[in-house]
Amino acid sequence: MTPEDAADRTRALTVPCSYCHAMPGELCVRKGTTDTLVNPAAHLARLNDAGITHAPLDTRELRRG
Repeated sequence: MTPEDAADRTRALTVPCSYCHAMPGELCVRKGTTDTLVNPAAHLARLNDAGITHAPLDTRELRRG
């Protein structure tokens, strides 16, 4: 995990995830499992809700989460 990923995860954890319904402070998980996300640091919806913006993601990253 890069320092940027770590900072994004920390910031994302301040808001709930509207995709997997993780509460603030909880890590995002793959829907229907207890497997936490590693890359990206959180679901795109949660990153957006936390105000985190980056260059467009590789489409392979969007299918992983």
